Amino acid sequence: MRRFFSLTIMLLAPAMMAVVCCGLRLPTPSAPQRVVVKGLLDDIVNDVMIVTPYVTLTPTLTPTLSGNSQGASVAGGANNGDGGNGGQDDNGNPIAGSKPTVNPLPTATASTVPSPTPLPTATPLPTATPLPTATLLPTATPIPPTPIPPTPDNSSNNDDNNGGANDPTPTAKATATAKATATKSPTPTFTPTALPEVFFAQSTYSVGEAEGDGVITVSLDRVSGEPVTVSYTTTNITAFAPNDYLSTNGNLTFPSGTLTQTFTVPVVDDNVDDPDIEEVGLKLSNPKNATLGTDTAVLEIIDDDPLPLVAFESPNYDIDEADTPQLTITLDRPSGKNVSFTYGPTSGGTAVTPDDYLVIFNVQPLAPDSTGVGPISTTVTWDGVVDDTDCEFPDPKTLILDLSSLINLDPGDPITTTITIFDDEPC
Repeated sequence: MRRFFSLTIMLLAPAMMAVVCCGLRLPTPSAPQRVVVKGLLDDIVNDVMIVTPYVTLTPTLTPTLSGNSQGASVAGGANNGDGGNGGQDDNGNPIAGSKPTVNPLPTATASTVPSPTPLPTATPLPTATPLPTATLLPTATPIPPTPIPPTPDNSSNNDDNNGGANDPTPTAKATATAKATATKSPTPTFTPTALPEVFFAQSTYSVGEAEGDGVITVSLDRVSGEPVTVSYTTTNITAFAPNDYLSTNGNLTFPSGTLTQTFTVPVVDDNVDDPDIEEVGLKLSNPKNATLGTDTAVLEIIDDDPLPLVAFESPNYDIDEADTPQLTITLDRPSGKNVSFTYGPTSGGTAVTPDDYLVIFNVQPLAPDSTGVGPISTTVTWDGVVDDTDCEFPDPKTLILDLSSLINLDPGDPITTTITIFDDEPC
């Protein structure tokens, strides 16, 4: 048996070596190397199992020698291929009989080697949390970054001890603190000081005609650090210069720190019956170191003169019957107003109507001129005397005329006049 197994190994070793070497692309071993087949096969098989999947061939050789011998069988006996009786018994003697028949070797069965179990996927280390963004300091001085010591690199030791399989993930280095951006100082913007406003303190000023001057106050809305000047002037509205006031113009100066200044408008105290209120226009212009506010106003002159007295210039007029009376009516003072009166016959004379006169009333208006002053006298005619051809008796006759329906006038003296009519026909 021992020889049988030795023979089997000797026969199969080259084939196994050839198979392995062909799979690994190794050169076929020589005869002397067969003594180390077993060790070499173990090493190669181990390497093949680690490197790549393989098929394990498990040959089972059971050669059966059959012949006309006495039933002896040799496991692993070799046939020399010459057709002779090369068999021997356990004692080394040739076996008599027919040539032994070698049964074919069974087909090698391939066993699938299980795939190597994959290594578990390495669990990723947690991602390093980034440091919060540095808050900019409210100062113009930049802050140097905080130095951070380097993290020691232990990867070489880990590679040596663990083969690099469990290398730790490098620790994230702290982000350098951001430098504070220097705050740019704002460029100073020059804001000019608002100019004060110059204006009339009142919209209307008043003065009595007999008081002399109208005082006009002009104001600033704030104190100025520089002198302020403004021009002023007067204009006619219903008052007229020079009859009612004297034209005025000039400049007002406000010294630094003052708020008001005044100028005056001279008023004429006349004897004209002006309108109860006459108006003078006031105007500001050309401000310096100031702006204009309310630049117009009115000065009211309050008249204190009485109404004019109206009267006939003469209390008596003598006329011939064929003549037309010419009558003069006077006012004791001029008027700045529109005035009127009516003249006509009244009772009390010896003349009778319609034989001696007609009842006729005439209206006479009087108006002021462009200077605002009206006339103080006027001459009117009255056409009411009848010129007939009869011899009148008694002769002469009288007719009385009066003034009535007075407007802006008071009655004077005489308010009536007597007209004496002489007959011009012979008797």
